[in-house]
Amino acid sequence: MQPAALPRYTLAGLLVAATAVLALAGVAWRAAEQTLRAGNFVSHTHAVLGTIGLAESDLYRAEAAHRAFMISRQPDYRREREQQVAALRLRLDEALQLTADNAQQQRRVDELRRALAERFELYRDTQRLIESGQAVAIDERLDDGARIIAAVQPMIAALQDEERRLLAGRQDEERKRSVRAGWTFGALVAAVALLLTYLFLRLSRDARARRSAERAVDEERRYDALHHRALTLFNAEPERRPMLEQTLDLLADTGRFPVAAFYEQDEWSGALRAVAARGAPADLKPLVARGDGPLGEAARSGRPIYIDALGAADGMALETGLATLKPAALLLCPGGRPGRSSASATAASSSAWRRSSAWRCTTPRSSRAWACSPRSCASAARMSRARTRSWNARAG
Repeated sequence: MQPAALPRYTLAGLLVAATAVLALAGVAWRAAEQTLRAGNFVSHTHAVLGTIGLAESDLYRAEAAHRAFMISRQPDYRREREQQVAALRLRLDEALQLTADNAQQQRRVDELRRALAERFELYRDTQRLIESGQAVAIDERLDDGARIIAAVQPMIAALQDEERRLLAGRQDEERKRSVRAGWTFGALVAAVALLLTYLFLRLSRDARARRSAERAVDEERRYDALHHRALTLFNAEPERRPMLEQTLDLLADTGRFPVAAFYEQDEWSGALRAVAARGAPADLKPLVARGDGPLGEAARSGRPIYIDALGAADGMALETGLATLKPAALLLCPGGRPGRSSASATAASSSAWRRSSAWRCTTPRSSRAWACSPRSCASAARMSRARTRSWNARAG
């Protein structure tokens, strides 16, 4: 048997599912990339804000050290001021590098550097006056410094406000993008789930159909084997009683009728007499009157009787040697020549059939009855005709 190819809709569904999975991977990769880029941007913005904040702190420390130097004339305060000024210049250089992608921020940093350069020049001028021993108008110098600082503070605030605005805008954009990505991802997942569910249901249905076809093929194979064995039996066995016993063995080999008996009608008394049995209990009745019980009724009416509602209260039991079992169903099938009922077969089945599975099969001369499925019943009829032809040939 050649392996079954996948249906076209299954291949198409698998391709669509693979495409959806690739789309999910693309969405996930793009979302991860955007998240990484957003994280880098947020980190960069916080770095710029941190640099500007440190520069502002360095400026205020330099102002405090310069005022202390003007009042006390101590060189330690001068050195501290110079250290803070050097650190402030480094902060401005770093801010200039961090804002290389923003021309507006670059202009603000340059303006801030020029304004601070003026303040640094006042530092140096005040230091020259103090070191030369000249009089220094401290109040005037303090007012000049306060004026420059008042002009510098809005510049620093503008740098910080711009960075905060950029950060808020990027965060809002990322939130919207995350919502869109979430909806897209959810829609793709739902589509894949529905598609896979559909494919699973279709494949399950195809698998059930395939199993059903395989069972039909197996039944056909068993039917052919049974047919062959029956033809061999009918042509090889000339004696009627051994042939009937081996026929019951054939029924048992099907797995459905482990227990069976064959009755024929006695032409003198009209009763049914047991002539062959297989696996039957010891209390099997050797004679059954026509119309007596289901077996006699089947012989009288000429119609098969199928009983599948056997319970513990029915009193029917089969002794296997290991345990006593209850049969699942009972089939009583009459047979004989046309217009005359000459034989009946009764068989106990190990599994219940559908009622449509119980067929009546008659043989024209051999006075045999079969308990079988529809296909096996048709086979029995053909085998009976073949057996009749064989006996006729021998008689001739």
